[in-house]
Amino acid sequence: MKKIIFLLMIFLLIGSWYFVIANGAQRHEDYNRYIDTASQYLNKEIYVDAIECYKKAIEIYPDILENKLYLANIYKRAKMYNSFESYCMKLYGEHKENEEIICLLGEYYTENGKDEKAVAIYKSYLSENKESQIISQKLNELKFAFTVEYKTYSYISTFRNGYAIFKKADKYGIMDNRGNEITKAIYDFAGIYTKFGSLKLAPVLSDNEYYFIDSDGNKRLALDVAYDYLGSFSQSEKAVYKRDNFYGYLDKNLNENENKYDYASSFYENGIAAVKKDNKWFLIDESLEKINDKQYDDIKIDDIDCAVHSDIIFAKQGNKYIMIDINGREITKPLFDNVDFFTSLNEYAAVKIGDKWGFVNYEGSIIIEPKYDNAFSFSCGLAPVLIEDKWGYIDINDNLVISPQFNMAKSFNSSGAAPVLKSEWQILKLKYYEKGAIR
Repeated sequence: MKKIIFLLMIFLLIGSWYFVIANGAQRHEDYNRYIDTASQYLNKEIYVDAIECYKKAIEIYPDILENKLYLANIYKRAKMYNSFESYCMKLYGEHKENEEIICLLGEYYTENGKDEKAVAIYKSYLSENKESQIISQKLNELKFAFTVEYKTYSYISTFRNGYAIFKKADKYGIMDNRGNEITKAIYDFAGIYTKFGSLKLAPVLSDNEYYFIDSDGNKRLALDVAYDYLGSFSQSEKAVYKRDNFYGYLDKNLNENENKYDYASSFYENGIAAVKKDNKWFLIDESLEKINDKQYDDIKIDDIDCAVHSDIIFAKQGNKYIMIDINGREITKPLFDNVDFFTSLNEYAAVKIGDKWGFVNYEGSIIIEPKYDNAFSFSCGLAPVLIEDKWGYIDINDNLVISPQFNMAKSFNSSGAAPVLKSEWQILKLKYYEKGAIR
């Protein structure tokens, strides 16, 4: 009896093996048939049926990642972009360590102008997997990639407070940090927008009258006096004006202060302005009191009448500039023949020593030795430099990363946009950048 039971068990085991082998052979045959049929559909560009065949093949052998990647590519080839993107994200969730999925998705984003999404997916991968030479390289390729907007201008100012002034023909308008025109070029002069109560106001000149407009272009503040110049309001709601060959400040009620100057800069948000009187320069706060007892031969002013950037001022003693903080403390001795403003204390400022330009940190220490014919300060980890007769951009390691190709180039703003001059001024936009690139 035991012998019979033993023989029955052997027959059952053999039968089960046969079933498994036979069934496995059938599954493999079905798998090959689906793959072959999908190839035939693809040759005829019948993508929907090819996709269904690949899905069935994947059901049979779900561990073959190459088939899943190929299916993702079919979605892309068929221009079924939503399906492609969602399927890639599903694969990424299942295979966090796989670089090929991330490259496939990242390249799709960059090809379709979605660089921010490419950066996000690359950074996400690196944060979870720590190191990847391939993904790091992809990220670096985006870091120095850029586009140049098609719109052209005869002038673009320094960006400040999220805005810049532009000029088309002989009229002025206002753009935001991304280069979007928010106020049309219809004015004889325009200043930048600053906060005034619950509004954002900008000074403009039209038909020989200065007044303030809101961000929709509506006239909001009119003045009873005819001024020769009118600047933007500061945080404490003071605006510089010029009348009868002297400068002064208006308060929020548009009353003139008693102090009169040969020149006065705007305060903006720093609470410090530069004024000139009797051929000497001083630094004042918004109470119009001097911040120190020093007088200077000159103070650096930018093209929108601001003397302070990132809490640093450059003032001249004799023929050389020194660095000063907003408390009036002198950071350096008179060292520099010319200077450009800091865009951030995390980045380097361009300075001229002798006949060449280099870069200093916020303590005034030379970081990149003077060797360039001209330069502007670092921002977003890049700085414009003049090499022979063309402008390009270097990184913080003094590597040339955007080749010299412009007749002029300015520093980037905090949104990765910079004015560049070809035959006319245009906006260059970085595809990927890091704020405060210097640590």
